Amino acid sequence: MELFFDFENRRAISLEEGDDDRMSFITVQDFTDAIVQAVEFEGEWPVIGGIRGTDISIGNLIALGERVRGGSKFHVERVKVQDLQNETWSTSWVPRIDHPSIPKEQIDVFSRIVCAGILLATHYGAYSVSDEWNRLLPSFQPTPIEEFLAEWWNDKP
Repeated sequence: MELFFDFENRRAISLEEGDDDRMSFITVQDFTDAIVQAVEFEGEWPVIGGIRGTDISIGNLIALGERVRGGSKFHVERVKVQDLQNETWSTSWVPRIDHPSIPKEQIDVFSRIVCAGILLATHYGAYSVSDEWNRLLPSFQPTPIEEFLAEWWNDKP
């Protein structure tokens, strides 16, 4: 599944006023480690049980992408919230959602709907995770996104 930030092709789609919108990222291994520690936790479990890796603004995520991809500026296309809501937005590319359950003739339409939904959900805070378990599990130290991405993109053209 492609997302609205594309490190490989050094491009992104962002809201016009969306640089401060936030997303949380965590590695699968870190998430698994936190779950194991939570299951073994002997205290009272929180009602809201967020497990946060790195919480980062979209503007900082794009800047981080530029650093780990060798300093090249990303081509960032800006869209308006209203245009996403009205389904009238336009960009030179759309992250492709290609899955066997989606009929081939519907992939383009479905991809636009999902991209708009994820951009709007990010804008409204849906992908910024709380840190209740981080505070309860002092030995839990998630991998910083900078470290993960630098290692992933190391030596890739």
